[in-house]
Amino acid sequence: MKLSVVIPSNDLPQRLDLVLSQIFQAASMQEVECILVIDQARLSTRLAARKNQVASSFPLTKICLNKNGPKGAYVCRHLGVANASGEIVVFLDDDTVPTDEYFSLVERVMTLNLNVDGVTGPIVETASDVFGELRKVGYQLRYKKHLSPLYQQQLKRRYGLREGLYSPYVSGGNFVIRAAAYKKFGGYEPVPGIGQDRIFGQRIFDKGGSLLFAQDLSVGHENQGGCVQLVKGRFQSGIRSTEEKNSTSRWDAELFRSLGRSHGLVGRIVVTLHYGAFVAGRVFSQMRRKSIFLNSRES
Repeated sequence: MKLSVVIPSNDLPQRLDLVLSQIFQAASMQEVECILVIDQARLSTRLAARKNQVASSFPLTKICLNKNGPKGAYVCRHLGVANASGEIVVFLDDDTVPTDEYFSLVERVMTLNLNVDGVTGPIVETASDVFGELRKVGYQLRYKKHLSPLYQQQLKRRYGLREGLYSPYVSGGNFVIRAAAYKKFGGYEPVPGIGQDRIFGQRIFDKGGSLLFAQDLSVGHENQGGCVQLVKGRFQSGIRSTEEKNSTSRWDAELFRSLGRSHGLVGRIVVTLHYGAFVAGRVFSQMRRKSIFLNSRES
């Protein structure tokens, strides 16, 4: 069974070397190819030098540029799949480091469960600052919801699933799918934006497929984002939530209490920004939709 690992990257961070080291350590025991897609049409002098360094250190890596069309991780993942030759596609990020047993576990799960289309697993946040802690608690709350007995029972009843843990909630930093299933269910849309992981995961279930959740299939992540990235991401999530008709107020309240205990006033301030940006995104989206509706009525 050949595995194709697809990694999108914008600036080739140093942590990428850890990711590639783990991949090629596993490649000595399994048939694994690695496709690195750089989200740039042209490389700066610094980035070109870094690309050459990566190519020299990891000569078996296929490196390609996103030369045409829009930018974004989903575009790069789609391009990576187009260049892949494996039966199984493994999506990682340039900062998610798989465990030593990761690829042997992928092969075992996909071999023993021929009826499923893919598998996902937890992302373990290792950063200890307040932003890393925010992401860590956020992941824990999401997994708590999706792996709860009630949610699993509802999921199995709705889609007629067999025994096991399932989850339509996937992350592009730790997601495995059969190449044939990727094409069958439409894959990532090669357009910019956020939220396509969850959209694609849900589409797989809605069209008769399924994704397992394997607790042991974990990757390590070290958050590098700060306040600006936090606000931008939650603002975009707020915009998306109006279309999906959901709210995360309860989730944010749990974050507020958890970070308040671990980081005191600073933690509470960060979660307030987190929630405020989300609400601002919802308000912006609702006002925009109302404006579009009024303009259409006038015309």
